[in-house]
Amino acid sequence: GAWYAKMPLRGSYFRQLKHVGTLVKHPIDGYHAIRYQDGAGLASSLTLLALAFAALGLIRSQTSFVFNPEIYEGVKLGPVLVQFIAIWIGWVIAHYLVSSLMRGEGRLRDVFYGSSYALIPIIAIGIPLTVISHGFTLSEASIFKFLELAMYLWTFLQFFWMVQGIQNYSVGEAILNIIFSLLALAIIATLIFIFFSLSGELINFIYSIYQEVIIR
Repeated sequence: GAWYAKMPLRGSYFRQLKHVGTLVKHPIDGYHAIRYQDGAGLASSLTLLALAFAALGLIRSQTSFVFNPEIYEGVKLGPVLVQFIAIWIGWVIAHYLVSSLMRGEGRLRDVFYGSSYALIPIIAIGIPLTVISHGFTLSEASIFKFLELAMYLWTFLQFFWMVQGIQNYSVGEAILNIIFSLLALAIIATLIFIFFSLSGELINFIYSIYQEVIIR
């Protein structure tokens, strides 16, 4: 990455969006530049996050019925998109906390930016795949599944390279960090679930006491 470290990246919103091209060609250097050379910004990151959000909605609701039987029953996008955003935010928080303990170099904003840019495969493959799915038949199902798998695999690799580039980790450190980050994400999700469950029980308990008092 020495050749890339010399390249000035400070620039406009559009230049930061063009940084996506660097992440495709030289992902680790590209994420390293997000951390140290302002290769990304809040506006460009939110743009990519919104596009990925829209692409996911398009994939779930507009993919041909041949490959998406849910369309027959009606796709409920609300829960899917809320779950996507919740997992993404949970990942950002969990990864930042774990990286802080593991001497990572990325700041919270760098993790936020990098995690937004890491979603580019969903946009780059997901949208075209949704469109061309209407031209596919069951005989081309293997092609569709291959492209879908490529999208998920590339997304995973982007997150892996993001952890390496932003936190300045080796391959082994990145693998360990991702494992701990996912465990932390699971713990956060469990605690939130318990909190809301107990909150619901507490509200019901208070309401039942209120009813008893009113009746008597």
